[in-house]
Amino acid sequence: MSSEQDNLKWLIDNYFSDPNRWIQVRAGSVVMEQGRENQRLYLVRSGRLQGSLTTEDGDVEYVLTAGKDNFVGVYSFFSRTYLSLYTVTAVTDCELAWIDKNQPTIASEEAQSIEKQFMPVVVQDLVSRQQRMLEISQDKERTFRKLVEHQRLASLGQMAAGIAHELNNAIAVLDHNTRWLVEQVTRRWKQPQELAIFEAGLLQGRFLSTRDIRENKRQLQKNLKVSEEQIALLAETGLPRETLENAVNKLKMSAAEIYSAWEMGASLKDMLMAAEQSAHVVRSIKTLGAQHKERNTALNLNETIENALSLLHHRFKNIETKLQLNPLPGITGNIGDFVQVWTNLFKNALEAMAANPLRPSHLSISSILENNTIRITVTDNGPGIPADLLPNIFQPNVTTKKEGLSFGLGLGLTIVERIVTSYHGKIEAHSDSGGTTFTILIPTGV
Repeated sequence: MSSEQDNLKWLIDNYFSDPNRWIQVRAGSVVMEQGRENQRLYLVRSGRLQGSLTTEDGDVEYVLTAGKDNFVGVYSFFSRTYLSLYTVTAVTDCELAWIDKNQPTIASEEAQSIEKQFMPVVVQDLVSRQQRMLEISQDKERTFRKLVEHQRLASLGQMAAGIAHELNNAIAVLDHNTRWLVEQVTRRWKQPQELAIFEAGLLQGRFLSTRDIRENKRQLQKNLKVSEEQIALLAETGLPRETLENAVNKLKMSAAEIYSAWEMGASLKDMLMAAEQSAHVVRSIKTLGAQHKERNTALNLNETIENALSLLHHRFKNIETKLQLNPLPGITGNIGDFVQVWTNLFKNALEAMAANPLRPSHLSISSILENNTIRITVTDNGPGIPADLLPNIFQPNVTTKKEGLSFGLGLGLTIVERIVTSYHGKIEAHSDSGGTTFTILIPTGV
């Protein structure tokens, strides 16, 4: 047994062992009241007490708890003010032992005064009180920071509402005029074979990775007697090999004509998707704190990934992209939500890899179903996220850019995380000098 335990046992045995000074206190009863006289030092024999302090502003702060073998009333008793600093209330039914200011000193070999005998108790009370006040101060600081952040985001929402009105007008013009162009081109195209290729581009858009395009080149080189430049154009369309061979060999269409028809359709498809996604992004920023959004059933996350790749296709020209999308069940969700998630993650990866232009850029994207959870991973081979930033990357105004100018609100990953969590999902980031992997987990039951 330690000397502190020995001292506590001696104090209890000599000062608090008289059953005539034991009292029963019911739960909810007030033992001491802040600012009121208290001439007793209490020892908790059983049960639990709680002390609270009412500030000048009227706020109530809980500053202490006391269980078995703890003392209450230490300050008022030993300071000889006999005024309680706190209001002490019984949380449970309690049994308390007490001594009062008339208690005579019971002499011991170590100390001849009651103050010296109880000095370890007084010191422990001061330490506990100081620690609790520090915790209260830290809690207040955290609360204040959250309030400031809440007000900042509220101001951001108000600002975004004004900007959204102007952007929505521009987006509406883009969407309306693009659809008008689609109708005009479809109606006025005179060559049926070119119209069919145009409509294929309009329907599918750009969805091939650089790896798929290389494979298409190898297959077309076996069956078409055209130049390497023409093969490259045809391979990029993603049209079926039989369709391309028929267009070149039987319809006598040139690679440039095929590519031009397909490119026009794919470009209009991109414009429609860009208008739709831009409108969704504006709504998402405007309603950053919104709890409910319209969701459709049977949403395929693989399709949302392909949509995001199509939107950013012009930025993937020199990127080695490895796409491994396994069959996934449909979920209930909003397509714009997930396109926004992927476009943010892809753009972050592209910007990270651009930091080292001399190293070939590799981006891997995969999807798989694991135990009723869809796992999506996005891995780049950029320089990685600094270790000191990694824990905070989902907080507003945190950027992983280390050099050059960085514009924007720093809300990309914040919005990504809020979208993912709104589907009861999780997003995790792992990073080192060899690259960064974002893992998104979405339960299929959402």
